[in-house]
Amino acid sequence: MQVINKKIIVIFICLCMISFGVFKLFNKEKVVLDDVKLDIRDTNNTFAIYLENEYNSNNYFESKENEFPSIGYSFNEEKSQCVSIDGDVIDNILSYDNETNKVIVDTTDSINCYLYFDRLTLGDAIKKLNPKGLNSEKEGGLFRFQGSIDNVDNYVCLGSECQSGSDNMYRILGIDENGSVKLLKETSIGRYAWHSNDNENVGWDESDLFKRLNTNEDSFLNQLSENIQSMIEEKDWLYGAIAYTSLALSPEEIYQVEIGEKQNEYGHTWKEPFSKPLSERTTSDYPRGSVKAKIGLMYIHDYYYSVQEGGLTCSNVDKEYAQTCYNSWTRSSYDIENILTRWQYNNSIKAYGKWTIYYRNSKGWINDAGNQSNRASTRPVFYLKNNLLITKGDGTKDNPFIIN
Repeated sequence: MQVINKKIIVIFICLCMISFGVFKLFNKEKVVLDDVKLDIRDTNNTFAIYLENEYNSNNYFESKENEFPSIGYSFNEEKSQCVSIDGDVIDNILSYDNETNKVIVDTTDSINCYLYFDRLTLGDAIKKLNPKGLNSEKEGGLFRFQGSIDNVDNYVCLGSECQSGSDNMYRILGIDENGSVKLLKETSIGRYAWHSNDNENVGWDESDLFKRLNTNEDSFLNQLSENIQSMIEEKDWLYGAIAYTSLALSPEEIYQVEIGEKQNEYGHTWKEPFSKPLSERTTSDYPRGSVKAKIGLMYIHDYYYSVQEGGLTCSNVDKEYAQTCYNSWTRSSYDIENILTRWQYNNSIKAYGKWTIYYRNSKGWINDAGNQSNRASTRPVFYLKNNLLITKGDGTKDNPFIIN
């Protein structure tokens, strides 16, 4: 190794792997931390590493383990500093290379350095890893995973058994602007009716399926561990009904009609909730409103946007992209699947004497399911809180993101 006048200490900060503690430096030239191997040979200098305990808390603890920060952290260059053995702050000797993830300390003096690492939001940590299929542009309110079945690395495991097909496996639909992560269960929890009574005009929060997912004693939510339940964010789930012809709208238009700024267009005025008791509702009273809950279902726009960047219209009204829609990564089986938004028919949700719903059919289209009592596959959807931490994984089926 060539001797130089200045000592350059290079520390690889492999943010995708590690967290680390206090280290001694021994070499007057260059030190390289290669993955988890540490080779330091000088007692004149020390490094202390401080990790933020929660996202945006500004509270730090000193790491005691001989490992680098994990993939859920970023280097805080402004807060980090080095001081001389006399305690004087030494300016302009710390720098960070974003491309190579290296912290460089450039000095000829004996020093003590204090390196600070900030917690990223869960969503920002995933975006920083740039997994396959994640769109860097926000569409329909989320940074979405888009593509065919085998071209999206968005697997998440919430438990100890992490094989594809297990109850612990989920897929990421997208990431919101606050860093919360919207998950879709990889497999169905069973075939359930949206509502068992075809003669009752109910909203989503009154339906049997909502109760099966959220409030029943044996609900999907209550069957999760307390730890996983604490990881789920309670959200406002907007619900309503849209006309069959509206299925041919673009993904952006469907999003705006379902939960965006155009809920009062196309005849879909669903911002105001029911004002009548169940027994007094007529065909002109169709469900609209919102409910605060932890568990929901996919919206129509979630499916349209999942197909490819920019999304596609995947409906029985417009079959131009049928094969591409069929190959969306969100399709897990050939069974029909429940959707949150209802079918509006002639300004009501009653058709042929029965209250009706939409589903995604076995061909990959959004279609009307007819009676709300029809059973279909059900995959819960929920948001993970933004303050959770990825501990390992790359999002592939064999190496899913592990989140705590």
